[in-house]
Amino acid sequence: MASAFDDFQQFEEKLKQHQDIITEYQRTHEELKLSAQQFIELANAMPQLVWIARADGTVIYYNNRVGEFAGASVREDGSWYWEGLLHPEDREITAVAWQNALQGRSAYQIEHRVQLQGGVYRWYLSRAVPYYDGNGEIIKWFGTATDIHDSKTLSEVLEEKVAERTFQYEVLNRQLQHSNEDLLRFAHIASHDMKEPLRKIRLFGKMFLELYGEHVPEEGRKLLDKVVNSSARLDSLVDGILNYSMVDMEESDITSCNLELIIKDVIWDLELVIKDKQAIVHVESLPVIKGKQIYLHQLFYNLMINSLKFSAQGKIPNILVKQIPFTSRDSKHLEPELQDQYCKISFSDNGIGFEVAYAEKIFGVLERLHSREIYDGTGLGLALCRKIVGRHGGFIYADAEAGRGSEFIVILPYDNTINRRKRSSGL
Repeated sequence: MASAFDDFQQFEEKLKQHQDIITEYQRTHEELKLSAQQFIELANAMPQLVWIARADGTVIYYNNRVGEFAGASVREDGSWYWEGLLHPEDREITAVAWQNALQGRSAYQIEHRVQLQGGVYRWYLSRAVPYYDGNGEIIKWFGTATDIHDSKTLSEVLEEKVAERTFQYEVLNRQLQHSNEDLLRFAHIASHDMKEPLRKIRLFGKMFLELYGEHVPEEGRKLLDKVVNSSARLDSLVDGILNYSMVDMEESDITSCNLELIIKDVIWDLELVIKDKQAIVHVESLPVIKGKQIYLHQLFYNLMINSLKFSAQGKIPNILVKQIPFTSRDSKHLEPELQDQYCKISFSDNGIGFEVAYAEKIFGVLERLHSREIYDGTGLGLALCRKIVGRHGGFIYADAEAGRGSEFIVILPYDNTINRRKRSSGL
């Protein structure tokens, strides 16, 4: 009896265990049903189309947003035929993208047009990611499709507008180029036509003074001198404006330029002026860069003329040209990491200098700090220097103190094709 009772008791315990397992199973089943129901409710609340596919890519679920689309249908096995959703032009690229994702076990993403009820197509962004089991095998895919039609069409409209504006700018640029070419031809013709009568005014004025000067009253000779001098200044101004307008850089014009040799050529050109001023010009070792030689010659010619013109009375002009290292001051124009690609040239003198407040103004077109009666000139020399330096991808600035001379800093790239720096100098 005891043995039978024990068996019965063990049976009851096992029965209870089975009942607990069944209860746990039922509870888990209810939780799974609730979780599935919550997932469905959450998916249906989403503004996107939500879908699930098997590991092989067969779609087995869409949320209720699928009712807004045309062309999707359910097969007998519960899977969905979704290809009918797509615009005919997008079906092949979509199928290829989906197959690539399946084969590569990678995320899927594509933009395509999806047909809505009523036959209208809208742009959607479709995405899917694989879900793996503990062994790293894909169990299923979770995907969404998001309406991007408004942003897509807006982007297309903007692209069309940009393309249209770009075309318009290209047309305007060509027109401007033709206009500039016409203007340059006109400048050549006009300068030639203007210089000839100016030359005659100077020539005839000088001849008149030589032939009849002794018969002309002192006041008359002074007036005639002013006419001759004014015509000479106008002739220089015409040359200056023409030179300023012609500064341009073409890749075919760029060659290796030895700055030291260019400075020596400038000194040779100004030999008589230097000798007349008894000036001392010292040139230290200068680098070779790539640029347009004729413009670099013009640049240093104008700087030399400037130093000789504004020399101080009672002082022997002393001009020093040399390469110097970069300082923190230069970093606002040229990033420190690019400075090894540029050279920095100092052009200093012991002339009359100028107030530091005018350090930027002196580079303006037709800007003058001194009366023409005291210091002759067109007011274009330093403006032309800045334009030449800017065309070479560099920059120029000045430092000075009234009565103690001036220094011009010229920074140029060694290779003119290297022009990737920020340019805050406004060149």
